[in-house]
Parts: sequence; C-alpha cells; structure tokens
Amino acid sequence: MKRLLPLLLAAMLLLTACAGKAEPQETYIPKYTPTPAPEAKESVEPGVQIDGTLLTALGDTISVDMDSDGSLDEVCLSHGEDGLELTINGKRFTDVLYASGPFEYAESDYFAVVNLDRYDRALELAVEDFGPSDDPQTYFFRYGDESLTCVGSVPSLAWDDWSKKDTVTYQGNGDVLVNGRLEGLMTWYGDVTYRVESGRLALVRGEMCYAAHSISVTITDTVLAYESRDAEPIKLYPGDSIQVSGTDQSQWVQAYQSGAPILLRLNPDNLYQVETPSGFQDGDQVMRGLLFAG
Repeated sequence: MKRLLPLLLAAMLLLTACAGKAEPQETYIPKYTPTPAPEAKESVEPGVQIDGTLLTALGDTISVDMDSDGSLDEVCLSHGEDGLELTINGKRFTDVLYASGPFEYAESDYFAVVNLDRYDRALELAVEDFGPSDDPQTYFFRYGDESLTCVGSVPSLAWDDWSKKDTVTYQGNGDVLVNGRLEGLMTWYGDVTYRVESGRLALVRGEMCYAAHSISVTITDTVLAYESRDAEPIKLYPGDSIQVSGTDQSQWVQAYQSGAPILLRLNPDNLYQVETPSGFQDGDQVMRGLLFAG
C-alpha cells in the first residue's frame, strides 16, 4: 500500500498539469466560393466588335453609351408587323427612322453602332436598307438629350450579311470610305469618300474617284477634251476610241486616249452630260459603250 501511494500521487499531479494547459486554437482559412455564372440572355451585350463595327443581331438589345454622358443606353432595333421598330431607353423612335429613309428592303439580320469621328463625343447607330436594285443605303443616327437625329447616309452597307465583313471603312476622323456607285457620265462603281461636316454626312466632291474597271467607248459625235483642267480644249472626233476610268463627281471625267490622260468636262447641273463644241450633250448621244443601270 505504501508503494502505491507515490504512484497515485504522481498520476494525479500529471493529470492536473494537463488540465491547466491551453488547447491550441484552430487557424481560420477562408474558403473560395466561385461566383456563379450569369444566366444566359438572348440579347448581345455589349455586342460583337468587328472591323470598327459594334454588331448586334436584329431584335437584340445592346447596352452602349451613345452620347458619352456616362450612362449606358439600351438600344433595340427589331422587325415589327409594319416594318422596323427602334427603341432607345424604352422610348420609341420609329417615326424618326422612317422620316429618314423608306426601309422597304431592310432585310439585314443585324444593326450596328459605329464611330464616324473619334474626336467628337458621339457614336452612331447604323441601319441598313438593301434597296430595290443593288442600291443599298446605310443610314446613320445620333442619340442625345433623349432625341434621335439622322446625320446622313452612304450608298453601301455597314455590314454585309453574305460576305460577313464590314463594307464601309471608318477612317475615324469623320471620313467614311465607301465602295459604291459613282456619279458622272455612266453607271460605275468605285471608292468614294463621305465626310461629316457640321454634323452632317455628305459626299465629298472634287476628288477624282477611280472606277473598279475602265470602260472603252467610241466617240460618235465631236467631243471636247482637255489635257489639264486649265488647258485649251482639243477635239475628239467620231471613230476615236478612249477609255474612261474615273470621275470627280463634280465636273470632270478621267479618260485616256492611246495611253495619254485626258479630261472630259461634265455639266455641273447634269453629270450625265459631256461638253461638245455645241454645248453639253447627253453622254450616250455622243459616244457608244457607256453603261447604265437598267
């Protein structure tokens, strides 16, 4: 019994020491909870950026700051029972749309937001109309102060559904390069510039625009030609052959005779009339081989 007492006393002292010792605290480790993915929406936000064009499917809503006021604007262009319908921030602007163009052949699957001039505070809404006979038009609209204004149109498409590319080149300084119909003497296609000036998009006249293909024509009645704009006129006689290649859509047509450049003067009031010794005459009355849209 005497031998067991020291053992019992030692065990009691050991238990007392253990009871008084603090237990280690558990270290807090934050757990990562992934943010749930947003539910899929039918609308395209903010759109698909392609070659400077913010492209959105017709019927979808795009969120974009149209007037740089710091607030996103909700823009939707869709097909309704009577044609196109346009709403911005819940307000209907269809009447402004149709006051600018007929949109009888608005068959595009898309609408777009573009930036004609990166130095101003506005973006533009681009709305397409394919036209009745290869006469496409894209109309551009600006939104601000809860109102919509058409700034003009170009004879091409902002987005080509078939070629899947931007068919208008936005230079970013207010100039827009368009491949469309040129004006002057006949029907031809080439690159032409439109420019935003005083808030309006207008054709730049006076710059020589070259057609995609030159056309050979034969003179059937005497026509005047010029080696330069300030030179004295020379005469082209019936039977002479020339190649016409461009127009400034203002007063002149670029042509070549046996490889030498010449200019034909047009009637500024009727760009399909060319100068002859007896005055301005319809081009197809004094030369053969001109092309016209049928």
